[in-house]
Amino acid sequence: EEDGTGASFAGAFETELGVTPDTLEDAVRTCFASMFDYRVFSYISARTDAGANNSSPTMAFAAVVMEMIDSHVAGVAFSANPLNSDRDEMVVDSSWGLGESVVDGSVHADRYVYCKINEKIVERTVGSKEQEKRLIGGGGIDIRSVDEKRQKLSSLTDEQLKQLAQLVCLVEKTYGIPIDVEWAYAPGADGGPVLKLLQARPITALFYIDDKMMTKPGERRVLYYDFNIASEATTTTP
Repeated sequence: EEDGTGASFAGAFETELGVTPDTLEDAVRTCFASMFDYRVFSYISARTDAGANNSSPTMAFAAVVMEMIDSHVAGVAFSANPLNSDRDEMVVDSSWGLGESVVDGSVHADRYVYCKINEKIVERTVGSKEQEKRLIGGGGIDIRSVDEKRQKLSSLTDEQLKQLAQLVCLVEKTYGIPIDVEWAYAPGADGGPVLKLLQARPITALFYIDDKMMTKPGERRVLYYDFNIASEATTTTP
């Protein structure tokens, strides 16, 4: 049920990191138990008819076990700008260490707005990134402080951002819809950074309009104004 085209359940289910063979069973149990969290029932009731007819929502659940990437830089990337629904812009949030710090909001991450048409950075905001989460060799996660010098550095170079944009555009083209991607840079065999694609899911926060009203990539935008909505003569929700 998670990360579908109609719902994301962002932050509702538990994610266990740094799991070892000895702790795998407990980690899976923890993930399954999160299905009964009040946030899950509240979210699914608000998006389905279950809340309207006072019935219990039903859902399916599976815990996925994946190899852990010990990243030194990671984050999320949106193939369309979720802030203004611009399909020509990609938005990237990035920080030191594991991507969980970006996803759970525990750090003020760097943010980049990137034009996919001109392949240029439209906006760059360097966050404080005061801490980073890293894997511990024997299992588990270590939270480390980031020194002031690294806090002020951009976590991604221009070349890395361009490489990430190419990957995100490829994923978007493959699925045929705007995509939310989790990514990471981890040391390769030669010690250099290697880009890893961790996860891809549909973006559920965009404002969609009819395909006939959409402008083609790179074309000048058309502004649509609905007087009825602006004057509150009608509503956009029940």
